[in-house]
Amino acid sequence: MFTDEEKKQVDRQAQLTYGVTAIIPEYDPKVIVEFSSRLYTRAKSYVAFYTLVLGFIGGVASMFFWGNDLFSFFVGALFCGAVGYAIGSEKAFRLKLEAQMALCQLQIAENTKR
Repeated sequence: MFTDEEKKQVDRQAQLTYGVTAIIPEYDPKVIVEFSSRLYTRAKSYVAFYTLVLGFIGGVASMFFWGNDLFSFFVGALFCGAVGYAIGSEKAFRLKLEAQMALCQLQIAENTKR
C-alpha cells in the first residue's frame, strides 16, 4: 500500500514527534476474512449461550418462587429461554453486521485496486 518513500516519511515523523520507530504492517486481506469468520462463529454461539443460560436460570428461579416441581422449572425455563434467545439474537445480529462491514470494506479495497 505504501511506497518506500512514504514509509520513510512516516518513520521520520514518528521519530521526531514521539521518539519511536513507526511500524507499518503490510495489508493482508486474509486477516479481514478470518476476522469476519470468527465473528460469525461467535454470533452462533451467542444465541445458544444466552438461550441455555437464561433458560436454566429462569427454570431454577421459577422452582424457587412457585414450587419445587418439574412443571414450574419448564415454564420458567421456556419463558426465560425465549428472552435469552431474543437477547442472544440481537447480540449475534450486531456481530454479523460488524463482519459484513469488514467484508464490505475489503470489497471496496479490492474494487479500488482495479
